[in-house]
Amino acid sequence: MKYADHFRELARRCRRLSKTAVDPELIEQSRVWAVDFADEADEAERRAVERERLNEGADAARKRRILLEGRNALRQRVAIKRYLSLKLGKRR
Repeated sequence: MKYADHFRELARRCRRLSKTAVDPELIEQSRVWAVDFADEADEAERRAVERERLNEGADAARKRRILLEGRNALRQRVAIKRYLSLKLGKRR
């Protein structure tokens, strides 16, 4: 979120400038820039949140796949044990 923080700081500077400036054109321009920088900060935060969501989704899918593979492996082990116990039971 360093980009969002940077844009928020620029927006604060522009707001301060608009409050201390005397020239009406400079006041208006600094207000426009303050709004633009605030919008950029919001957009940077949205992108960061979306990236986190995508990463969490990928992690969740990976964990789910590992769990499913583990279940299949466990089922395979149980099936092999049953097969061997039946096979060995028939020999006795």
